[in-house]
Amino acid sequence: MRTKKWTVKSKIWGRNATARPPLTGPARRGPRRRGPRLQVSPASISKAVGYLEAQELVRRERDPRSRAERYVIDDDVWYQAMVASARANALLADTARQSARTLGPATPAGVRLENMGQFLTRVGEDLVRSAEHWREVYAAPRTGEHG
Repeated sequence: MRTKKWTVKSKIWGRNATARPPLTGPARRGPRRRGPRLQVSPASISKAVGYLEAQELVRRERDPRSRAERYVIDDDVWYQAMVASARANALLADTARQSARTLGPATPAGVRLENMGQFLTRVGEDLVRSAEHWREVYAAPRTGEHG
């Protein structure tokens, strides 16, 4: 089943990173109109978009004139994805620390879980800081190379 999800997602995003994602462009299409073009069912597209929504890579909007949905990819989607990843890591870090307290700080598993919690917290903080920095860099007018 996981392979099918990846296949549908790869068809929605395109086969390589330089290809323009089929979700963008002037022709806004819903799952019924995209399905035949991508050779997948509308239900598969809806499920794949649901997965991408959960990752905060795309969002759905209702067309006010009809019942149709449009899929929107924001300009700062990669920033949003990094922040969502950091939030998920923060939840894992909290769970690891709670589990460490439950098992006890003197137990080998408690020590491992406490270390895991600290690691995920620090990496998450670094990730948000870095994402904010690069978001500002790429939002500024480009006069030369950034790196």
